[in-house]
Amino acid sequence: MANLIIKRAGVKYTNIGTNMAQLYPVLTEQNKIKIEAYIPVDDISSVKQNQHLRLKITRNVPKPIIIEGRIKQISVSPTQTNQGSYYTVTAISSIPSATKKLIHYGMTGKVSVITGKTTFFNYYKDRLLNKD
Repeated sequence: MANLIIKRAGVKYTNIGTNMAQLYPVLTEQNKIKIEAYIPVDDISSVKQNQHLRLKITRNVPKPIIIEGRIKQISVSPTQTNQGSYYTVTAISSIPSATKKLIHYGMTGKVSVITGKTTFFNYYKDRLLNKD
C-alpha cells in the first residue's frame, strides 16, 4: 500500500520525462524514517555524523511527539534561503509503534542535536569557573 501524490492534475500535455506523480510508502508500515533538518552555518561546526538528533513535533495536545535518531549525512555545502544559509542534515530514526499512527509526511518541528553530555553539577561548576 502506498500514498500517491499527483503533481500535474488537470494538465493535458507535458514534456517527456516530466514527473507526473510520486509514490510515498504508508508510514504505519515503515520501521524507520528519514529526518531532514536545516542547521544554520554558524552552528554546523559542532555537528558530526553519528551524533544523536531529537525531533520535537508540537501539536495541539499536552504531549508533543518526540523522535530520536542518529545523523547519517551532512550536506557538503550550505543551501541559500530567504532566512539565511543552512546545511541539510539527514538522520535516520526507528519509529515506535505508538508513534507510527501520529506522524505524517511534511510534519515540521524543532530539532536538537546532542553535541555532548555532562552532569548538572559539572555544568554549573564549569560555568562558575569560566571553563568553556
